[in-house]
This record gives sequence, structure tokens and C-alpha cells, in this order.
Amino acid sequence: MMKLVGLVGSNASHSYNRMLLQWVQKTYWQEFQLEIVELASFPLFSQTKQTSSYPIIQEVSQKIQLSDGVLIACPEHNYTITSCLKSALEWLSYEVHPFEKKPVYIIGASYSPLGTGRSQLHLKEILQSPGIDAWVFPGNEFLLGHARESFDDGGNIKDQGTRDYLQACLTHFLQFASAVNGIQPAVGAPVDASSGASESPSASPSLSVSAIFSPGRDGNTPFEEILDQTFGPGTVSKFSSFDTVLDQLYPKTIPYHQPFEEVLTQIYGKPTTKIPRDAILSAWK
Repeated sequence: MMKLVGLVGSNASHSYNRMLLQWVQKTYWQEFQLEIVELASFPLFSQTKQTSSYPIIQEVSQKIQLSDGVLIACPEHNYTITSCLKSALEWLSYEVHPFEKKPVYIIGASYSPLGTGRSQLHLKEILQSPGIDAWVFPGNEFLLGHARESFDDGGNIKDQGTRDYLQACLTHFLQFASAVNGIQPAVGAPVDASSGASESPSASPSLSVSAIFSPGRDGNTPFEEILDQTFGPGTVSKFSSFDTVLDQLYPKTIPYHQPFEEVLTQIYGKPTTKIPRDAILSAWK
């Protein structure tokens, strides 16, 4: 079973993003383990201090390092992320780098009808910076708007369509995290066979490109296996010759380049000048 860490991107005593993570935790406990981590006790970032001065930073860094992936519940304040989350990310990319090559999925809840779209966009850029270098899960944006009305008194998401969409997104993220962890074994550190997570917080996982495209026992590379898992068996063989597929789909495709003026003549049905601007203007007359 995968072990995920969920970061609460708010230091508020009442947070809908905390509620969102808590709902995920209690709803999908049979699919993965989610440990919710608070960032409220993180100090304000300062380069004059060392991370070793704050045990909370070392503790959270180790939890992220040992996890199979991270969920970040990101609020939106003034079109961007909270100061609490930004300061924590500064600490977690200063002397320690637990996010390096770590699968990360961003979710968020907001009072706004637009959800947390702007803050998530900013957070993606931050997570892809050289000091953090996380593998941010693309697409599958979960932007929960009208957060106050979206939860019932028990902390459950009311709308069935929203629940179904989040479930699909989480399923896709687990597949993404499994693929990422499967192609970047930790170097010099034992690996948990059940989770794929490194047992050492000081390990430095590195991506082996050759491992991705090296055939296994069945002749398929790990990349091809991921494609088969995602799109169905035999995906690669179906498209082994891309040109052949194009020829079948578009049998009348012209296999050579034509001069621009000849194409214009075919389109507009009369000879045109060789000056593209004049040709288009004359066709409109």
C-alpha cells in the first residue's frame, strides 16, 4: 500500500483545505495511507538560521523523503499561495531537499467560485524550481470552489460529481506515483519492497533514462508497460509505425511539399500572386 504525506497549506485553526485532506484520508484509507502534516509550527524562513535548529523541519523532511508521494492542499490568498506554505517550502529546499524527484499532486479549496486556480499555478512553478525539483502531477486539476457550502457538518464533500472526479484524479495520481517511483530507484539506500520508498532520509534518488527504455524479460520497456497500463495492452505495437497509421487515416495526404502559391490556387480556384498577403486580399475581393 502506498504511503502518502498530505501537507496542510494553511495555519488557520479552521481550514477547508485541512478538511479536504481529512476527507481523503478517511474515504480512501483502503487504497493508500495518508499522513496529514501541519505546517503551522514552522518558523518564518530565514537564511541566517539552520534547519538543524528546528526539529520540526527535520521531522517533516524525513516524512516526505520516506513517502511515495505528496498531496498539497493549497489555499489561495490574494491570488497566490499562503505565507505559511511558502515559508515551509523555503525551509524544505534550503539545506534539505525532500521533494527532489518526489511525485506531488496539488489540490485545493477556496471560498471563491474559481477555486484555487491561481495559487495552484504559482505553486507548480515553485515546486519545479531547481531547489525543490518535484515531479508535479500534470492535469487533473481539483479546484474546489464555494468551500463553505461544499462540506456537510460531518466534513464530507456533498456533491457526488465532485467526489467522483476527485476519486478519478487520485487514481490517476497513484498510477503516476507508481510509475515515477518505479523508474528512479534510490542509489545507495535500501528500498521498501511494499511501498518503493527509501528507508534512508539522506538518499538521493536519481532518474535513470536508460532504465525507462531498456527492455525487460517480456521485451517491453518500463515506459511501454506504463503505456499499456494506462491505455490498454498492445498500445505500443498498435502505433509501431506512426507513418503507417497516418496513411491509413488520411489516404489522400500529399506526401510532398507544395509551393505556397500552388496551394493558394487550389484553395481559391484561380491563379494568385506569389506574394501571400496580396493573394489572400485578392481572394476576398
